[in-house]
Amino acid sequence: MLELRNSKRTYLGKDAQGRNRYALDCSIGAIQYRENGEWVDIDPSIEEADTEGFSVKFAKLPYIGRIGNDSHRRIYPDRTNPDCWIEFHKPFPNMPAPSRHNRWFYWDFTHALMGIRFDNTSIKFGFRLKDSDAPTSITIPFITQGITRQGRFLYHDGQIIAELRKPTAEDTNGEIRACEVSFGFGEVTISLDTTGLAFPIDIDPTLDLQVGASNDDCQRRLATSYFSLTDNNEQAGAYSSTYYGYGCGLRFTGITIPNGATIETAYLKFTARSADTYLPLTRISAEDVDNAGDFSGDDAASFDTRFGNHTTARIDWDNIPAWSVDEEGADTTSPEIKTVIKEIVDRASWASGNAMVLFWEDFDDRSTHHATNHYIRSGYSYDSSTTKCGKLHIEYTSGGVNVTPSPASAIAQVVAPTVVHGSLTLTPSFLAAIARGIDPTVILGSTTATPEYVKAIAGVIPPLVVGEKIVVTPDPVSAIGQVVAPTVVLGSLVITPDEVYAIAQVVAPTVKLGNIIIQNGIAEAIGQVIAPTVIHGSLTLEPEFIEAIARGENPEVILASMTVTPEFVKALAGVVAPYVLQTWIGRKLRVKIVTTQNRQVNVITSQYRKVDVVTSQKRKVRVLTGE
Repeated sequence: MLELRNSKRTYLGKDAQGRNRYALDCSIGAIQYRENGEWVDIDPSIEEADTEGFSVKFAKLPYIGRIGNDSHRRIYPDRTNPDCWIEFHKPFPNMPAPSRHNRWFYWDFTHALMGIRFDNTSIKFGFRLKDSDAPTSITIPFITQGITRQGRFLYHDGQIIAELRKPTAEDTNGEIRACEVSFGFGEVTISLDTTGLAFPIDIDPTLDLQVGASNDDCQRRLATSYFSLTDNNEQAGAYSSTYYGYGCGLRFTGITIPNGATIETAYLKFTARSADTYLPLTRISAEDVDNAGDFSGDDAASFDTRFGNHTTARIDWDNIPAWSVDEEGADTTSPEIKTVIKEIVDRASWASGNAMVLFWEDFDDRSTHHATNHYIRSGYSYDSSTTKCGKLHIEYTSGGVNVTPSPASAIAQVVAPTVVHGSLTLTPSFLAAIARGIDPTVILGSTTATPEYVKAIAGVIPPLVVGEKIVVTPDPVSAIGQVVAPTVVLGSLVITPDEVYAIAQVVAPTVKLGNIIIQNGIAEAIGQVIAPTVIHGSLTLEPEFIEAIARGENPEVILASMTVTPEFVKALAGVVAPYVLQTWIGRKLRVKIVTTQNRQVNVITSQYRKVDVVTSQKRKVRVLTGE
């Protein structure tokens, strides 16, 4: 059998900051098959003329379907194996050539309607009993080649290749009833007890070629209580004053989004199975787990438990506009749900390729109950159409180097950072570095970043800040860097994006950031600079505006040759294009400021200081001392 996958990733180019963007489209059933090493889109709408007594062939599917004018139908479950097939013959004598409606081939009789439709991974056989004179038992002859049958499963070379799902019937009032299925030699018979049902009645036998995918969606109703893995609908809202509290679970596999990726947009898409106009009140959330399982082992109680563990993010989808049958568009597309998706992919153990369960529901019973007006929306389920069932669309920018040094976690967020124009070198003993990119390499050792703009924050408990080096021995340490239009070198990895984020958070490391060493104490250092040149060492600052704050408990802070030992120290310099030299003599701080243009200089000190100010033009100088 061919390899199938339920998701497809498309490269969208770069965003305004130069980051790579992707779209991920997911379905309950397969949307691509792999043939000759290439992934091929499944498209059941493409057909071609056929031979050998068949008139039409569908060949852009993981299987091949053929229809004959005399109403026989042949399916090759494996499109690459022409010697393995099952052929269904006509259940009634003297059946004419089929008529067409969209993708349905159908035969219309006085009291009944019979049809067949080829979907992505299934063949749908439809029967409609128009009135009480319609037959309640239908026998379909079939022959096979290279296939054996055990119960409702079809085998080839000892492997399951297809399942004839047990059909259900649904009357015009939405009442659902199971059909009886029996197999004879070369035939299958489907029977229905129509007592108490209202005509017309639809019966939906399905040959499923992606066995097990039916367990990836389910239907739940709170009143009266109901749970099903084979319901034809994915619904939410209130059907009547008797049946309300509808909701469904949808499991999407192969979510190839990296942990911590930025979610740009996300939404659910449905295809309407019924026409409804009254406005329901619904919500969308996700199961808050790393890798969601299917619903095969669930009942009403266990499903309710799973729903109880939904994400904090829960999006209202209220007053949904009217849907018409088979509509797929803006009105059948949910609001923005990127916060729901983001909450899952940000989980510590989320991994690319995991599965995700979304809930669309009115389990809070907010929709109106009415005897005849249906405040509900109904989309196709996997069991009613493997092509039209619910889909998930996500657009994201991926990136990141994930590293676990002793242990480490990474967060890409910068608040009031230091902006450095120049170079930044990181040489830690234990270093976690993240660069927002695709499939990055993580190097434990030294990291050199040479950006146009670099934003860096180090928060340490308890630290010691020293000018020539930065050594951090805290528990914990967080370091965050954000780079715009840089060239970033991480060991042997070079990344040249428009925007790169780097983060390191380590337990009990020694961290060196340029020439700064941080150990012990408690300190917070924040700098905000606009287009400056900053050198750690002799400390040259050339900004339009620089604000630096250092606070600590009995620390020793050394910046170049300047030593400050305060309880709380604040130093502000508001200068344009100055050259600042700071030196330490004994217990006294000497500050010399040289300016080349007409500027105002403010110097504030909290201890005894001597301040020299030399100006080349007329200046206003203000000096405040604490002693």
